[in-house]
Amino acid sequence: MQRMPLPLIVVLACLPMLAHAAPDCGMENNTATYAHGLGPNHHPIARPLPYSAEFNQPVACGDGAWYFDLNHNGRPDPGEPKLYGPQRVIACSSCHADSPDAKTETASSVFLRQDPAVLCLICHKL
Repeated sequence: MQRMPLPLIVVLACLPMLAHAAPDCGMENNTATYAHGLGPNHHPIARPLPYSAEFNQPVACGDGAWYFDLNHNGRPDPGEPKLYGPQRVIACSSCHADSPDAKTETASSVFLRQDPAVLCLICHKL
C-alpha cells in the first residue's frame, strides 16, 4: 500500500507545537540571578519570549540557545538574537555580543547584535 503525503494544512498546523518541543537549548535560567529591569533604557531580562501572535518566534536551537536564523543558513550567527533554555529566556547576550555583526557605528558602539532600528523587530511585531 502506498502512503499518501500529509496535506500541507496538517503540516502547517503542527508547526506551533514543534516550537514547544525543543531539543536541549541550554541550561534553565535561574531568574533570581537576573535583574528584571536595568532602568528605563534597557530591555527587561530574565523573561521568556511569549508564545503570542504579537511576537516572532525563533526558528531553531543550536549552540545552547534558540536563535532567529535571519540569513537562513541553518546555524546561529553572531548577529542573530538568542534566547536561552527551554523557556526561551531573554538575557543580556540576547541583544549584546562581544563582537557584534552590527551594520552601524551606533550598534557597534554598544555591542548590539544588530542595528537598533532592526533589532526590536526581530522579536516584536510592531
